[in-house]
Amino acid sequence: TLIPTFSHIFHSTATVFKPYPYNTQVEASVNFGEKFQINLPEDLFRDVNDTMLTFQLTLEDDSEIPEWIDFDTHKLIISGTWKLQESLKLKLMATDVSGNSSNFIFEPALILEEL
Repeated sequence: TLIPTFSHIFHSTATVFKPYPYNTQVEASVNFGEKFQINLPEDLFRDVNDTMLTFQLTLEDDSEIPEWIDFDTHKLIISGTWKLQESLKLKLMATDVSGNSSNFIFEPALILEEL
């Protein structure tokens, strides 16, 4: 007769735990028509069993970010020259090696200088 061992009963938790927003204190502002750089915290997301996360930046509705916004997926830096006279809600998605993901949505404050 086969007696189940601990490893037979409990499978890997890799597919159970997903990344979660951790250090969400992101205060960012951009000036219309000027270059900007937003440095997101390295510990913006945590994952219980995976430290190798990949990142994707989109607009809140999952559409692509405008071509004037650059995103460095390794350093978590958003930069460019702000070309809209309105703010945008950005969504950063973190995905672990098992395909689990979660999102963090934020909106940089837009500063319009009055003439």
